[in-house]
Amino acid sequence: MTPKQYLEQARFIDKEISCKLRQLGILRSYVTTMTSRCDGMPRGETRYTAGISTTVARIVDLEREIDEAIDGLITLKRDILRAIDAIEKPELRLVLGERYLHLKPWREIAELLDCDIRTAHRYHSAALKEFRIIS
Repeated sequence: MTPKQYLEQARFIDKEISCKLRQLGILRSYVTTMTSRCDGMPRGETRYTAGISTTVARIVDLEREIDEAIDGLITLKRDILRAIDAIEKPELRLVLGERYLHLKPWREIAELLDCDIRTAHRYHSAALKEFRIIS
């Protein structure tokens, strides 16, 4: 695995977590919609109760997946940060930290470094050459 592939894992896991959180919001809105239909009227109430329990079970499972993904992301980011901290030049550390830990776009990274985007990319290339995966 290349240093860039290793670092990009955090980006992808973060995006996966965001996707799962959006799905969790959708499931929770379904439960809210279902419970508003259970208004004490005698018709079809068991159908809604079964739907609610199935959806709540899905919510619990998804919350567990999200918690596990967050735990993995925290561990990975801690390891990435240790490896970034081992790089000597501060501008190289900053590029990697902002790009892979804080998920900043190149424009913002260039502004932080007070340089143009091409220079930020050059720092990035240099940083990847110095980056060593710490096991």
